[in-house]
Amino acid sequence: MFVTVVYDLETTGLNTLDDRVIQFGAIVLNEENTELLRFSSYVDPGERQIHPSASEVTGISHKTLTGAPSFTVMWNSLLANLDSSLL
Repeated sequence: MFVTVVYDLETTGLNTLDDRVIQFGAIVLNEENTELLRFSSYVDPGERQIHPSASEVTGISHKTLTGAPSFTVMWNSLLANLDSSLL
C-alpha cells in the first residue's frame, strides 16, 4: 500500500542547533487520500525558552505546554499509533 505522511512541527525558534520542537502533527493518507491516522501533540522543550517571535506566530506559550510530554515520549506515542506496515 502506498501512503503519504504529511507532517508539521513548531519550534521554540529558528536556530536548528539549539531550538526545540514544541508541537508535532502528522496525517497519514492512503493512495486515495483517505485519512488513515491523525496525530498531534504538544512537546515539552525542557529548559529551552520559547522565542517571543515564535510564540507570536504559533500562539504557543510555556503555559500552553504545561504537562506536555517530552519529545521522546511523544515520538514513541506516534510510533505506537502507526501501523507497523507503514514503517
